[in-house]
Amino acid sequence: MLMRIKFTREYTVQAHDGPTYREGQIEDMAERAALHFINRGAAVEIAVEEQPEPEPETPDEEQAPADADDAADAKKGRKDRFNGKGDKAAKRFKKGQDEFRKKELDKE
Repeated sequence: MLMRIKFTREYTVQAHDGPTYREGQIEDMAERAALHFINRGAAVEIAVEEQPEPEPETPDEEQAPADADDAADAKKGRKDRFNGKGDKAAKRFKKGQDEFRKKELDKE
């Protein structure tokens, strides 16, 4: 998890000829690293501004999916595509299983 911190004084990381942070400098860093500076009194945690999520891009007409299933998947968005609701291959697999079962039942 990232934390945003603001340095309250100049601080030079001594290990491995580390970087120097200036007073007032704002950095996003791993929680453990941020706590290192906070515990030494070199920085304070500041709130991360909420940024609006970018709107999903709509495909251009020239980039439109080739078939109806892909078009439906594109309209549902990327999230649905990866949680199984828009997985075309899974639909084909299930359809194949259903057809196979039907043929097996017909044989009996």
